[in-house]
Amino acid sequence: MILGYIAYFVACLIVGIYGSDRRFGFLGSFVGSILITPLIVFFVLLITKKTDTGT
Repeated sequence: MILGYIAYFVACLIVGIYGSDRRFGFLGSFVGSILITPLIVFFVLLITKKTDTGT
């Protein structure tokens, strides 16, 4: 049971890291993946554009 929670948390962290250069940022992606599911938020991140950092 605890291993499932750890796996879910790690998946949320991975989605948060992937979303760090998107509009929502790390925190928005991480919290969104906790509240919804990491898989759905990941698909949303795939269709959103990266933010322009100006470099």
